[in-house]
Amino acid sequence: MKKNILYRAAALGALPLLLAACSQQDNEPVNISSELVPLEVSVGVDTRDIIQGSTLPDLSNFGIFGVTQETGELQGDIDNVNVEYVKGECALSRDVLLDERPTSIYAYYPYNETATLNSVPVQMNDGTTDYLYGCSYDLATGTNTTVNNAQPHATIYFKHALAQVRLITYKTADYEGDAYVAGFVVNRVPLYGIMDVTTGSITDTEWGDMVMKVTGSNNLFVEGEGTTTCRFLAIPTEEVANRTMLIELDGEYVTVPLPATVWEAGQQYTYTLVVDRNHNVLVTEGDITPWENNTQGGITIDDDNYVE
Repeated sequence: MKKNILYRAAALGALPLLLAACSQQDNEPVNISSELVPLEVSVGVDTRDIIQGSTLPDLSNFGIFGVTQETGELQGDIDNVNVEYVKGECALSRDVLLDERPTSIYAYYPYNETATLNSVPVQMNDGTTDYLYGCSYDLATGTNTTVNNAQPHATIYFKHALAQVRLITYKTADYEGDAYVAGFVVNRVPLYGIMDVTTGSITDTEWGDMVMKVTGSNNLFVEGEGTTTCRFLAIPTEEVANRTMLIELDGEYVTVPLPATVWEAGQQYTYTLVVDRNHNVLVTEGDITPWENNTQGGITIDDDNYVE
């Protein structure tokens, strides 16, 4: 009899605990892990800033944002965090702690302290600054990934938000003069814009003329003996009317109409410019190829390290 009484007492004593556990489970999700783990970031090996080199420039900075997968909302503690890229390694400017929530990590380059997730200022300057965007990504599966305290590492693969324009220039054999090109002015192109980090799309905000200096060899080769190649980056645009280019050639300025080609992000547009004996410049239609490097090693301005 005493043993039965003890069993009943133990059961009655455990009942409040069982009720409390059921009540908590019904009303609140059980927090499986409340541990906070630091976010780790790396850059995929395929990422490159082609106008300057085969990878992101050393000692450069990019920004990251964290968006909670379930709500689609920006996490306040992962809002435009500065990441320094040094010798292939990434260092966050401050610790970012992850909980159990799956979170997408979006990134952009170069870093701007005024940037927001949907508004990164874009300024073309002389057409040499590349703007990139990306997300935490799994190259093996080809899908975007998330991070949390169980898997805190985000590998970022960047894409080009700009278009690249390449000018291959040479002179005819009967050209009289040195054919010295001091620079170009590309007229009627977007100079400023706003980039959405999640999509890479850029909304242009101001148009004008972009001045571009020529580096390397400035004297044009005779056709068949070599070519001079110049490049500049451009904000993608579908507006192509009245697009021209001013070339400073042997101390004179020659105006050249550019073909009405739509410039899209991540694409390379190649135009061939031929200068004849009368200083007229003939321009071919643009050759469009994906903007990517081939199997050669480093990539520098004025080389031919591109898929043709």
